[in-house]
Amino acid sequence: MPAIALARHPGPAVLDLQPPRRAVLRRVEQVASASPLPGGMHAAAVAIGLSGYGVFLIASWVGWAFGYTALLITVVYGLSLMYFGLLVGLGRSAAAARGDIETRSFRDFMRGRVATLTGAVDGRNALVQVAVMPVVLGLTMVFFAVVWRTIAH
Repeated sequence: MPAIALARHPGPAVLDLQPPRRAVLRRVEQVASASPLPGGMHAAAVAIGLSGYGVFLIASWVGWAFGYTALLITVVYGLSLMYFGLLVGLGRSAAAARGDIETRSFRDFMRGRVATLTGAVDGRNALVQVAVMPVVLGLTMVFFAVVWRTIAH
């Protein structure tokens, strides 16, 4: 039935048969060329987000790492460190190979613009998008760990 609905559509049907990778790379190039101040995420903004995740891991260890759960939490830690280590490490080395290492100060980052796939955003908004959720999740895990340790002992 969808083919019939498509045939009855009055406008021309346009299909982009390019592979998705090429379309994404073309969009990245368009955003980078149209950005008023082409800049990436500051390393401190990424570190704030990762520190929220670190607080989450420490709180989960303090709250629940006893008995057999210590092994499970250790496996989750290992997988998480592999994921984030590769993500941050390879992303940083790719940026260094392109010459895109951020050289502006954190203050300039907060006042400036950051190029994203959907367009340029303010540095403050980019920091909120990257850091708020991990920090809130970390603090929530601290709350649950404190409640659990209080109830369990």
